[in-house]
Amino acid sequence: MHPKELKTQWYKPTSSKVLVLIIVILVGTNIYSFSQYNHYYYDKVYRDAVPDVELTTVMAFYGVDMLSGKILSSSNSRDIAIGKIIGFVTFPNLEDQPKEARQYYEIEAVDDYDENGNQIFTLRETIKMPAIPPREFDTEVLTVSSNTDQSVTLETESGQSFKINKRTDEVSVIDADGDISRLITNQSDFQDFIFEFLGYR
Repeated sequence: MHPKELKTQWYKPTSSKVLVLIIVILVGTNIYSFSQYNHYYYDKVYRDAVPDVELTTVMAFYGVDMLSGKILSSSNSRDIAIGKIIGFVTFPNLEDQPKEARQYYEIEAVDDYDENGNQIFTLRETIKMPAIPPREFDTEVLTVSSNTDQSVTLETESGQSFKINKRTDEVSVIDADGDISRLITNQSDFQDFIFEFLGYR
């Protein structure tokens, strides 16, 4: 056999092994990269779906038949509610919802009364921007503008209103121009909103 033919036959198996090894390395690298991408993607999804403050609805209203069938009563007839509501502000149109900022409101019933004898509520706003800690603004006083068996409406000095449904604790936020937004007050609804808003579904 010619020496050249021997040389060709000698290198064929080695070349095939090297090629297979390269393919295995490339496939392994791709699988690892894909798994890392999935890890970081789902980690980001999880982080995005966690609110920056604890959302809660722990407000009860005096004289309202609650789901338990009990009516909460108070020795002071001027009392309207006890507890607090903390919620994430959502706009009626997703197109108007800020992507780079999150806004939260905390409404709390306090043991003080205005000149008309109505119970006073307080409002605290929190804004969260990317890469910086949440910022809390000064507490504002909310005064009662309307109080019925179904709902109570609270107003700031600037004319912003918060209408709370006494039976469902649903909160509508009406600004001075009449635009209406609402508060999400639990983790499950917040997660559903964020998934839809950021296109994770």
